Amino acid sequence: MNTTRAGVLVGGWLLLAVLCATVWAEFDFRLDIHWDRWKKTHQKKYQNEVEEMGRRALWEKNLMQINIHNLEASMGLHTYTMGISHLSDLTKEEMLKIYAPLKLPKNFKMTPTPLQATNEDVPASVDWRESGLVTSVKNQGSCGSCWAFSTVGALEGLLAKTTGNLVDLSPQNLVDCSGPYANDGCNGGWPHQALQYVIDNPGIDSLASYPYEGMEETCHYNPKFRTANCSSYYFVNKDEQILKQASASIGPISIAIDASDISQYRSGVYYNPYCGQELNHAVLLVGYGTDDITGLDYWLVKNSWGENWGENGYIRMARNKNQMCGISLYSVFPQFIFYSHVWAMRVNMPDCAGVVGVWLLALLCATVRAEFDSRLDQHWELWKKTHQKKYQTQVEEANRRELWEKNLLYINIHNLEASMSLHTYTVAMNHLGDLSEEEVSNLYASLKVPSDLEMAPSPHFSADVDLPSSLDWRKKGLVTKVKDQGECGACWAFSSVGALEGLLAKTTGKLEELSPQNLVDCSTKYGNKRCVGGLLQFAFQYIIANKGISSEKSYPYQAKAGVCRYNPAYRTANCSSYQYVRPATESALKQALAKVGPISVAVHSSCRSFVYYRSGVLNDPACLKRVDHGALAVGYGTDGDLDYWLVKNSWGTSWGEEGYIRIARNKKNMCGIASFGIFPLK
Repeated sequence: MNTTRAGVLVGGWLLLAVLCATVWAEFDFRLDIHWDRWKKTHQKKYQNEVEEMGRRALWEKNLMQINIHNLEASMGLHTYTMGISHLSDLTKEEMLKIYAPLKLPKNFKMTPTPLQATNEDVPASVDWRESGLVTSVKNQGSCGSCWAFSTVGALEGLLAKTTGNLVDLSPQNLVDCSGPYANDGCNGGWPHQALQYVIDNPGIDSLASYPYEGMEETCHYNPKFRTANCSSYYFVNKDEQILKQASASIGPISIAIDASDISQYRSGVYYNPYCGQELNHAVLLVGYGTDDITGLDYWLVKNSWGENWGENGYIRMARNKNQMCGISLYSVFPQFIFYSHVWAMRVNMPDCAGVVGVWLLALLCATVRAEFDSRLDQHWELWKKTHQKKYQTQVEEANRRELWEKNLLYINIHNLEASMSLHTYTVAMNHLGDLSEEEVSNLYASLKVPSDLEMAPSPHFSADVDLPSSLDWRKKGLVTKVKDQGECGACWAFSSVGALEGLLAKTTGKLEELSPQNLVDCSTKYGNKRCVGGLLQFAFQYIIANKGISSEKSYPYQAKAGVCRYNPAYRTANCSSYQYVRPATESALKQALAKVGPISVAVHSSCRSFVYYRSGVLNDPACLKRVDHGALAVGYGTDGDLDYWLVKNSWGTSWGEEGYIRIARNKKNMCGIASFGIFPLK
């Protein structure tokens, strides 16, 4: 390859490294369907979500490498293409350990065949498949038995050439029974050692009588089913020209290659000058030729990784390129085939998907999580400053940073999906971004509605009443500005004062902010629990019994519980009773809103779509009817073809649409919006 091409190729790999590092921390949502389809195709099952996340990350990393390589190939920088295979969720180290575990002893010596390189004419191309000497491609699964498949391939070829009968022989026979010959079952072996077993045994069973299991089992060879034998074997000299002659004259030959970089091969002539010569994988040489497009000479090689890999299970490897991938360093073939008999029945070989220990994935994920994305360092500092975040120790900050990046990843993926109209709302980072879902629930979603609560609905509403198609009580002056409850579970207090503020404005024409702190401090004997939670009806019960509530100005919010200091002199509002809206009935909630004004409601807020809601209409099946947060319904409307409820929250104006959220309406009580509605009466 010329210097220019080599330079571009190296540059491509450097670019690949950068891009892989960039995407490692997040998945590409556009690949979700393909990921699921790939798992189904290759029967991939993982032990838990952690393992699947690790495998998905490896899969996407390999896919990126494939995409970059193929882009370069389209510009003539490579002679072959790459593609996703059943190996694409593995690291190179895992692939080699599972699928290519061979290690040739350093003191290994081969006694070569008497064949020597000559000037005799041999065919320009050979393909023993066309002569009926090659059986179908098999899949060794997650058993390192490539050596057994290579061995039976050579025996099958010579059997067919000698007798005219092509029969599938049993690699499982070799896996289970050739251990005394220095083979190690699914952990590796060598064809010449397997052939020695066949010689001494003597014989090997058919695949039909001794099917492949993809794992090592107890030897159960039965001479009654012996199908083939051999009397000797020979090595081929370490010379590509001699290997060509042997291939042309003998038939399929067992060989070994360095398979470190071929796992994603798809098509074309595999020419990779960086392919080493550390032999680790046994395959079957079934021919050779010259590619019409590139003009490259190639070896035609049958693999044992299934038909979905490569060119229907085959790879064409560059020939006469300095023994690329060690192609001619180890070659062996059997002689004198004894044909016994053939069973007509064939069985299907199971396709065994690779399964790797969960501990590997735990280690992988721990490695990934221990490294933060340095590109976010400035944003992390800015976010902390914006939301006045301070941590006690570096360990705490590291934990918070990890949660923040995890939540940011969710946000980025969701918004990418939303940009393709897969969602009706967007999400964004906010002051809750360094919290776990459990912490959000404990700190901000502390409303607990008793399961046995009896709610007698208001008798004042009729289903036949004509209602406006949209409503926004903010425009009528019945809603005060958005507040921030802080790290105090006082959502119930903000919801209660919001409904009372609306009633006060509607009956007096005066909009005034009332005091949620008054309720936090003073309504405990009615069942509320200060910053640990409360219920809306308990708040109204306190106001009724207390005969009033203070203004926000006279009893300001502190975001923490204090001693009750209510002063009747600053009483600003009161109510005489309260009523419930018919539970889980959105039409009733619509009527109450239109007739009464702002309504205290409860919603499910601890789902991520709600926590990080930014804009649009929240329509998410994961937002359940399990209500845990008090809010204020202030209107309703329609956005495009999606009806919504307009809801005021108490998480500050930087959350949602300036403190508000639009929740899908007429969507089977989305987020439990109509499950618990209550309003005070004058």
